[in-house]
Amino acid sequence: MIELMIVIIIMVIIISFAYPAYNDQIRKSRRAEATGKLLEVAGAQERFFTRNNAYAANMTALGYGADNEPTANGHYLVSTARVVNPPSYTITATPQGDQANDALCANLTLNSLGQKGETGTGQVKDCW
Repeated sequence: MIELMIVIIIMVIIISFAYPAYNDQIRKSRRAEATGKLLEVAGAQERFFTRNNAYAANMTALGYGADNEPTANGHYLVSTARVVNPPSYTITATPQGDQANDALCANLTLNSLGQKGETGTGQVKDCW
């Protein structure tokens, strides 16, 4: 019986260290979903500019179903905003659900100059 209790205590200790690391890895993998969508929308913005000589003001103008388009698994909402003069845009991915607990990398952004950004406590290189 004592051996069983020792094994259980060891398992609890291991799990208490592993679970936070597991959650961090899950959030990191979900960030990849957001960055992929940001790059997709940036490509759509550039195609829109080629046809119309201006960037789109919102996601529906780019052919998406909503101005706050969810990513494939719904962990982020992606939106775009344009500046008329000089012509530019900024695309933002806002975390939803459990992903909103990702303090390291909160909102992810991409602009028309290709500059990547984030509003969390981390650094851009950690979030992208």
